[in-house]
Amino acid sequence: MTQSDSFSCPHCQQVYKRGNSTAGKKVRCQKCEQPFVVPETEPAASKAPRAVSRGTSSSSRSRGAASSKKRRNTKAQPQSNKQPMVMLVGALLVVGVLAGLYFGGVFGGAEAKKPEPVVQKPKEKTPTEKYEAALEAAAKSGSKELMVAKYGEAIDLLESNSIKDARFSVEELHQKIIEADPDNQKSRTALGFTKYSGDFERYANQWVPLSDLSKIQKEYKKWQAEQAVKKQEAKWDKDAFARKAAKIRDYFNKKAEKVPDFKFTYFFDTEDVPRPFLFIVQDVETPSPEQSVAIVAPGIVELRRQFKEGYPKGTIPSWSDTDAVVPIVLFKDTAGYEHYGKHVKEHYGAPSDVAAAFYRFTPYEDAPVNTFRGIMFCWPGRSDKQFYRSLLHEATHQIVHNASIDGSMGRTPWLQEGIAEWWSAFEGSRHSGYKFGLFQNGRYARAKAAADLYYKKIKDGNGYFTLKRLTNISSHQFDAWRSRRSEADKEKISLIYAQGWAFLYFCYYYEDEDYEGEDEAKKYPFRKAFLKFMYDELRHELKPESVAKYLGIKTEDDWKKLNDEFFFFCKRTMRRWQE
Repeated sequence: MTQSDSFSCPHCQQVYKRGNSTAGKKVRCQKCEQPFVVPETEPAASKAPRAVSRGTSSSSRSRGAASSKKRRNTKAQPQSNKQPMVMLVGALLVVGVLAGLYFGGVFGGAEAKKPEPVVQKPKEKTPTEKYEAALEAAAKSGSKELMVAKYGEAIDLLESNSIKDARFSVEELHQKIIEADPDNQKSRTALGFTKYSGDFERYANQWVPLSDLSKIQKEYKKWQAEQAVKKQEAKWDKDAFARKAAKIRDYFNKKAEKVPDFKFTYFFDTEDVPRPFLFIVQDVETPSPEQSVAIVAPGIVELRRQFKEGYPKGTIPSWSDTDAVVPIVLFKDTAGYEHYGKHVKEHYGAPSDVAAAFYRFTPYEDAPVNTFRGIMFCWPGRSDKQFYRSLLHEATHQIVHNASIDGSMGRTPWLQEGIAEWWSAFEGSRHSGYKFGLFQNGRYARAKAAADLYYKKIKDGNGYFTLKRLTNISSHQFDAWRSRRSEADKEKISLIYAQGWAFLYFCYYYEDEDYEGEDEAKKYPFRKAFLKFMYDELRHELKPESVAKYLGIKTEDDWKKLNDEFFFFCKRTMRRWQE
């Protein structure tokens, strides 16, 4: 490459092809970025070869002489015919030069970079200058969006560069963003906040520090407890029934204060414990009072409903869900009951090895008046089957008492115990449903044994009762046998339970085999008497002579015939229901 085809930067000596760069044009060096002027091309004379030296060979001299002779001969020719040709050749040379310059610029530019025109570029700002500019723009911004964006730029600059003596830290800039946009998720998260999504409405959709979540949860539990207390307090005073329940609660709280490490929890007006029930439950960790209620309450509630529907309208004289509270005291187990009874002796009604429940129908002297008719105490500990039979037996006593015309309990032992045995035979659960009034296999065995003794003509009272004697046993006799607890007395109590149940079963299911019609009153001749027994008992009007009247008994022979029918029913007919 000749000097006329190139030029160099005077500052750093970087060489460039001339191409179509015009001499005298100001350009910027692409290497050192300094401006300079493209130099002029060198004159043609400077390009001529040097003169031949004296030592030139003879052949060279002879070629020069010949050439000189040729030029002399040429000049000697006339010029008039050559001038047009010379002009044409000159024109073609000019066109060729111009084409060479054009195509040399186009194609020659690909071989080397062509200097760019001088452009005055602004000086690049330093990170600190950019940071300050972003802060200034944020301060002057007229919109929340622009302010947040500029503060965001400043944060990015701080996080990606080492800026000394920055006016604001990353945390401070995030705080400024939050001041402008309180719900900005990026800045909230960067500062350790999270949007609360728990159940505590006080903090709903609020940004809270992550470190405060456990504290908020504790606060929520405390708040829940406070609300539960307030709700309970309001619940105990919302109407007359609730105020009666509150008096019973206060009564049992005073009793519980006498018992070391003991307290009660109370349930009423809930899904499991609707009115008129009030469950008074020993408060222990396992099972919790709520668990105990969920297990025991549904069966008792359903028993009361089915009892009411089991008799014709008008049979039950008193049935209210608001007049009197129906309290049920539920202990964790036999140990809980014994521990309580040791310190509250007036509430200890039966040894835990004898029963799993008892019903106290006479009022306690210090109990609130006009609030309830009787209290049932119960405790698991025996087998589930025994516990529920005992529980439902006593619950039936409580239902019958509350269904009576006044606050006193019926005084017909065979009917009271017989009807309690009737309803306590059940199957099912809270999930599958309950069915009460089923056949009592245990009582059936005892009734059948009594029938065997009857047919052996054993004396009445020795292993069985005739119906006349059974229906004449007074409540005083019954209470005396129960309190003495001798083996003979226990036998009599057992007979009253078994024969009372069997007699009611006989009255309800005995069929007149000679009748072939569809009239149920004739097909079941003693069913009407069964309903009259209940009607009178709930009004305290059932007497031995009423029993005889409803059964159509007028003479001793009538009693003898009825006994024969009854004990045959116990010995033979009942086998059809035996499991």
